[in-house]
Amino acid sequence: MLKLCYTPYDKHNIWAALPLDTFGRYSEFYKSIEIPAAVLQTPFFDVSAPDSHNFGPAGTLIADVLSLGMTEEANESRRTAWHTYVTTVNFSDGLFSSSPSFNKD
Repeated sequence: MLKLCYTPYDKHNIWAALPLDTFGRYSEFYKSIEIPAAVLQTPFFDVSAPDSHNFGPAGTLIADVLSLGMTEEANESRRTAWHTYVTTVNFSDGLFSSSPSFNKD
């Protein structure tokens, strides 16, 4: 990404994802998340469906990408003490603590 800093803007290469991609990304370089437009098309989005069916999958995707970004940034910037080791462990424990509750009989 650093090699792009002093190069002319390429208007043909402005999108990082293809239009039909259905996975989000976290960009460490830009410190941003990218959510694809495909989540606003069928089968993910349907105008006649209830709001929970439309916003549930999009919210899940956004939460997944945000948690990935927070984890990557915390691990990357340890030297600035943004997250300590204990904070990272507590975050990871809280992040994955809900999964066993779905497996209960």
